[in-house]
Amino acid sequence: MLFTKLFRPLLEHWRKDGITCALYLDDGLIFAPTYELSRISSKWGTPSIDVFANNIGSEGVNAFASSWATEFVWAVPPPNLIPLTVAHLLSCKGRAILGVPWWPSHMFFPSLWVGLSWAWFVKDFICVEKDPFDSIKLALCSFINSSIADRLIATIRASREQSTLARYEASVNKFCNWRQQGTTPPTTEEVLAFLGQLFCSTSSMSVVQSAAAAIKWHLKFLPGNNPVESVWIRAFLEGLRRQAPPVQHRQKVTEAEIRLIAGWESTAVKDRRMIAYLCLLFAGCLRPSEGLRLLRKDLVFSTSEVTIRIEKDKTRKEGPPRITPIRKSSSSFCALKILQDWLCVAPTSQFVFPNLKNPKAAFSYDAARKELARLANVLGFRKDLTLHGFRGGSATAAIANGAPIDEVMRFGGWKRQATLDAYVEVSATTVPTASASFDFL
Repeated sequence: MLFTKLFRPLLEHWRKDGITCALYLDDGLIFAPTYELSRISSKWGTPSIDVFANNIGSEGVNAFASSWATEFVWAVPPPNLIPLTVAHLLSCKGRAILGVPWWPSHMFFPSLWVGLSWAWFVKDFICVEKDPFDSIKLALCSFINSSIADRLIATIRASREQSTLARYEASVNKFCNWRQQGTTPPTTEEVLAFLGQLFCSTSSMSVVQSAAAAIKWHLKFLPGNNPVESVWIRAFLEGLRRQAPPVQHRQKVTEAEIRLIAGWESTAVKDRRMIAYLCLLFAGCLRPSEGLRLLRKDLVFSTSEVTIRIEKDKTRKEGPPRITPIRKSSSSFCALKILQDWLCVAPTSQFVFPNLKNPKAAFSYDAARKELARLANVLGFRKDLTLHGFRGGSATAAIANGAPIDEVMRFGGWKRQATLDAYVEVSATTVPTASASFDFL
């Protein structure tokens, strides 16, 4: 008789004694998560019946009334029914995957653990953690020591940003709840149905694309084919992309507008802060958040330039800082001089652009947006201009003035030209050769 054993360390209170734990009668938290189902099926096969299914309408069914001798059973009973489940399996001489919590103090545990080892009928086991990386780590520790396993898992995690993994987890949990934690790996049809329902409820292509990316990442580590990579789902996502309305890119600040801002001779501290901030975004091709988080120690001045150290950016959270040099200009509009003049009157703070009421805090994004709207009214430039438009305006101006694409990408920290393209406005100045075909006739 083959009896396979699956156990899962669950919530911390399961590891403790207490009347509440002893009276726990539900099996809802013992289910193996989706990412483990393929691992289980590939190792032991797919069960033929779920004898403790919690489907609506099955509340009155007695799981022990029938023989399990001819079935390959998936059994995840409430803790108080585990001894009876084991006894019934042995009497039927059946085979099963049994899901139980790691709960040594519970009365069921002696029926599975005898002395210092599993009972004779437990042929194999898998430890399932909440996090799939933890489960893989436990498996790796069978071959390498834990410190090497920790380093290996940390390296694998680094392939995605932690913020991205957090968004992935939310989408995957939504998918798992939608499919009610079935006991088989998800199929192409299930994933397609989920994405289709998600699109109908949100009408958002980006929401569906994000969910598909999360599920794809979630399932890519499992044995077998990834259903998200099927031709049906790829065709569905491509269809959404083609049917979506054109992307409306943010307006780019023009050179005339940046001259208007840089030349404004206001003596108010909040105005001088905003002038210096916007000029720095344009001169350094910075994201708004990079300018807001900038510390004084990240600026290195010389007679001819200022060097900015960007410790972290949107696509790089670790490693050496990104270096952004801004040269001193001989024109009447010099970002370096505007920045130095601002630092002379700025409140004492570690931040280059502090909150004026609380200099220990940085200038906030919402406050910067409101200040930009106020400046638009005062100076008369476009009201639909956003903070992100200064980065796009900087890239557009650089290319229009003859800077090579690869130089602009290095300067702004873009890794792919396709990403840069969204920031650059197409005009006769940014594509001077292609737009002048008749000049070559």
